[in-house]
Amino acid sequence: TTDEAGPEVWEIATRKEVKLAGVKPKTSYGGPRFAPDGKTLLVSMPGSVYDETTPAHFQRWDVSTGKRLADLAVPARIGAWAVDHANNRLVVIAGQCVFRYDLATGKRTDPLGGFVGHARPAISPDGKRVAVGDDAGVLRVYEAPFTGRPVEPRVGGSPVHDLQFAKDGRTFYAGFADRSAAVIDLATGKVDLLPAPPDNPRARTFMRALRLAAAPDGRTLAAVVETDRLWAWDTATGKILWSAAGSDDARDRGPPGCRPAFAPDGSALYVGMAKGEIAKLDPRTGKE
Repeated sequence: TTDEAGPEVWEIATRKEVKLAGVKPKTSYGGPRFAPDGKTLLVSMPGSVYDETTPAHFQRWDVSTGKRLADLAVPARIGAWAVDHANNRLVVIAGQCVFRYDLATGKRTDPLGGFVGHARPAISPDGKRVAVGDDAGVLRVYEAPFTGRPVEPRVGGSPVHDLQFAKDGRTFYAGFADRSAAVIDLATGKVDLLPAPPDNPRARTFMRALRLAAAPDGRTLAAVVETDRLWAWDTATGKILWSAAGSDDARDRGPPGCRPAFAPDGSALYVGMAKGEIAKLDPRTGKE
């Protein structure tokens, strides 16, 4: 594979190229390896750490015909991986966990229990609930004393970057790597998705985390991504109320990425700025 052409295959005896279906030039393909049968090519995706739009997965081709086979989805970014020839399986380290794929069936065996990668916890103000999210996008909620079976409002998706409970403890908010968020009602299990800002092309999930702050009345949810962007949602409508760009220049006043904070009465939003200042903003307009 190369950055320009993508994966390419040749038949050694004839020196003829086998045209692979569905190859997109200049896409960030990872390293190629063959399955034990020698007839299947596997390529990890994405190949570049800078590619934050391609979900983690393996692409597969039948190298005798060039036909594209079904992808193997991976719940977190792929690290090291190997083909286990003795057991005809794929062994993958993703999100600090080990996953195994049966190459004959495509079935995935997950690690026993626990979470994938880094877990982000939050405890409700009354101490009666704990929410935890992980790099596979799973959200689980435990009731005190936190030894019983959890509720899972979300079973996968974009990695969880941050969690915040509402003041009443009956609602919590989750912020994701793709810069979207969710409002979860614990009584009903309803999950309302809040969209990512449309003007946020520079987001980098591998280096810049999203941080949340919830207003005391639950009407406004603020988010910041280090040096990138600061914005707020209306939680009832899901609309973005305002959005402000950050800056990579340390001399600028862009948000450095520390968590914003609401005043106890919800009348102001405080945000640390790059120059060591603290900005006081109107939560509904973003005006300083």
